[in-house]
Amino acid sequence: MTAAKSASHMPYVGIASFLKAPVCADLDYLDADVGVIGIPFDEGTMNRPGTRFGPRALREQSSLYEQYLPGEGYYDIELRQTILRGVNIVDCGDVPIQPLALEANHNRMTQSIKTMLSRGALPISVGGDHSITYPVVQAFSDIGEIGIIQIDTHADVFTFYESDLTHGSPMINVARNCPNVTKFVQIGMRGLMLGEKDYSDSIARGNVIITSDEVRSIGVDWVLDQIPEMPYYLTFDIDSMDPSIAPGAGTPEPGGLLYHQARDLLRGVAKKGPIVGFDLVEVNPLYDPTGTTALLATRLVVDFLGAIFHERQARSERRPAAAEA
Repeated sequence: MTAAKSASHMPYVGIASFLKAPVCADLDYLDADVGVIGIPFDEGTMNRPGTRFGPRALREQSSLYEQYLPGEGYYDIELRQTILRGVNIVDCGDVPIQPLALEANHNRMTQSIKTMLSRGALPISVGGDHSITYPVVQAFSDIGEIGIIQIDTHADVFTFYESDLTHGSPMINVARNCPNVTKFVQIGMRGLMLGEKDYSDSIARGNVIITSDEVRSIGVDWVLDQIPEMPYYLTFDIDSMDPSIAPGAGTPEPGGLLYHQARDLLRGVAKKGPIVGFDLVEVNPLYDPTGTTALLATRLVVDFLGAIFHERQARSERRPAAAEA
């Protein structure tokens, strides 16, 4: 490798696309296994703004994980295996957001994800505040029955504001307006912002609610046992993590998950059924000048992608064996 080529792999050199992946400026020409799209939107924020800068922060931190040899993936020493070998990842840029144009912004989010799905790519949305999950999930209306796994501090079912399109209400909006979403599994719940009636109503509808304390005290394996098998969309709010390792969150709360707990949850979720898409939201770099939160978020995205494609391969290998039997 020449000195010039070697230098091009430095994190501080070149365009800061996600994982320094190729960029697709026009989704109609997307040709990839995975499309990563930024949604720099934080007009649904009720606490502290700044998550609109989340996608850019993740891209910058993700430069650390550039694939030196495209297509070769990453060797994960803890797994003793290579992940994402042969998986084509493309950065799809950002959904164009116009200030105060809520309906137009939501429509662009939905249409962007629909286009990515039509091109056969697994869509990954990077926010932005958690309100983006509702218009994103609307893009999956034609793919059949799915469940949602939400890893978060808050249940996001608030309805007492004049507008229910805040980052505190995406789950209630999905429940009301996305009939193909038939199951909700909420993991990591903690704090003082879920009303008793909201909790009891959710349980009565057959939803699964698992607290942060239950993850810690009973364990990840037990949590995974509570999740039925079916296709899932996953939404991951970075405030589910402990503020000691993720201070740059939109609405932080004392306590929370640690990295290995979240990683093991994501690996287990990938085994529960096909993952149709996922988002990672609420990274607020204005409250974390170290970049630690964005780096953690990036690593969780890579870990989850590795698990998704490992399970895809395992399922494809099992199908011929089942057919022969």
